[in-house]
Amino acid sequence: MKRRMYLFGLVVLMGGLLITSCRKKKEDDKPDITVAFKYNPTNPKAGEEVQFTNASKGATSYHWDFGDGTTSTDKDPKHVYKEAGTYTVTLKVNNDDNLKASKDITVAPQEPVLHWSPDPIESRVEVAFWAEIYNPDNAAVTWSWKFPADNFVSSDIDADGNATGDTIRGYFISEDPAATIEVTASFGGKDYTKSFSVEVKKQLAPTLYVAEKDGNLYAIKIYTTGEPEVIDMGIESGAHPLTLAFYNDRLYVFNAGSAIRFTSDPEDEPGKIFSVAYDGTDYITHITFHTYPYDDAFFGSVSNGTIYFTDRRNDVTAIPVTTKDAVWGDNGNDANPPEFPALVTNNQLAYYKTFRDKIDGGPSYGWGALNGTFVKFRGLYYWGKNSNHKGLYIFSDNDIGVTDKLPSDPGEGVILFDYTVRAFVIDSVNERIFFSSNKVNPGFYVCDMDGENVKLIDDAEFDPEGGVDENVSITGIALDYVNGYVYWAYRGPTNPDTTLNPLLQTGIKRYPLDGNGQVDYLVKDLAAYGIAFDPKRR
Repeated sequence: MKRRMYLFGLVVLMGGLLITSCRKKKEDDKPDITVAFKYNPTNPKAGEEVQFTNASKGATSYHWDFGDGTTSTDKDPKHVYKEAGTYTVTLKVNNDDNLKASKDITVAPQEPVLHWSPDPIESRVEVAFWAEIYNPDNAAVTWSWKFPADNFVSSDIDADGNATGDTIRGYFISEDPAATIEVTASFGGKDYTKSFSVEVKKQLAPTLYVAEKDGNLYAIKIYTTGEPEVIDMGIESGAHPLTLAFYNDRLYVFNAGSAIRFTSDPEDEPGKIFSVAYDGTDYITHITFHTYPYDDAFFGSVSNGTIYFTDRRNDVTAIPVTTKDAVWGDNGNDANPPEFPALVTNNQLAYYKTFRDKIDGGPSYGWGALNGTFVKFRGLYYWGKNSNHKGLYIFSDNDIGVTDKLPSDPGEGVILFDYTVRAFVIDSVNERIFFSSNKVNPGFYVCDMDGENVKLIDDAEFDPEGGVDENVSITGIALDYVNGYVYWAYRGPTNPDTTLNPLLQTGIKRYPLDGNGQVDYLVKDLAAYGIAFDPKRR
């Protein structure tokens, strides 16, 4: 009997524990609800979108009161305050007034937002600026601006850099990592002002290299807007750097030394050919002339890994661009030393023994056969002559050494024999030749590739350097297909009367390649000999 009672009591006790355990588990299943939220940005402005993010736990529904009379039931709403001020934001969850959380949010007044195009901003490139501001009532807005007057050029601003208007256009003269622009929007009886710092990058632009007379090398950056920038490279160009050439990112300088006219006196300064990288670094001397003064490099060009250069009157020599620190030996005359044989000499061509006799009765060969530009183009050589012998001579390798007959190729021969061709460039795009004539029919011209349809571009009087028979004239000509110009180095006469002819001023002249325009100046007051163009934007 006692055993039965014991078992019965144990069963009752266990049942009671089970019921208690179930009740406790049911109570533990009730969710633990917390209410919280955050927002971003923490210091918004009127008109700026604010992102509210729910951080509550255990909630199933949400009610937001933004404190400005508007509400939302989204879990993570976005909201825009129309007016500045401090607002109390309340989040209530599960529609339970006991489950709330509140925070104050301070909204600052609206500010202008600056826009510009193009982006990024580059110096010397026109840029348009405009601004926007939050304007919930669509009131009329008046815009006022303040630009750095010493660096921003615009017809819209006054001398102090102030401007008004919806859009301001202009350009920065130079780079500036932090140019300041102040913008003010006025509406509703209030002014809203903000200063902006914008980065102005240096414009990448093509370069015209210039060898100054008795001076240095210069790099002229040619920008799309505004005046070009003339940069002294700090590298001496030599006594007479008559020509420059740009090849494979290097600038080659052909300095004829101090003695370029006929004289029995020894030269004071020897000529040489040297080159530098496009940025003026990596100076290399290719060859120096310590000999008869007329062996110096008077004119030259570079192509296909070869440096071509002429002496004063007799021949043309070719050396590899890899040549460094070479010395032209002293022979006491104008013959080439054995280590630098001539590519071609005057008396190796039929033009002096046959063709010249037919053209003007001679002389077939002699003194005064002054050399001009020499280039190789499409497998042919082009050689300018500009004193007692004149014209532009065109020949091939097969013509060298042939003195008893004319070349058979119709594209070869002598053209422009009514002109003393001092310098020239070949416009391969438009199939033309631009050239200067220094003695006979002096001036700057353009013609067809066969020498026909000669057109005078500029007949302004030259600097008399060199005298009548050996006038230095224009020695540097360069083509710019980027901006559409041909340039030439012009040194005007002594004491020019620019009131009668403004084109008598010394400088770098230019003429549109399409022929639709007049001669004007890229830069003035820069006396130069050789020039060369690098089209790459750097």
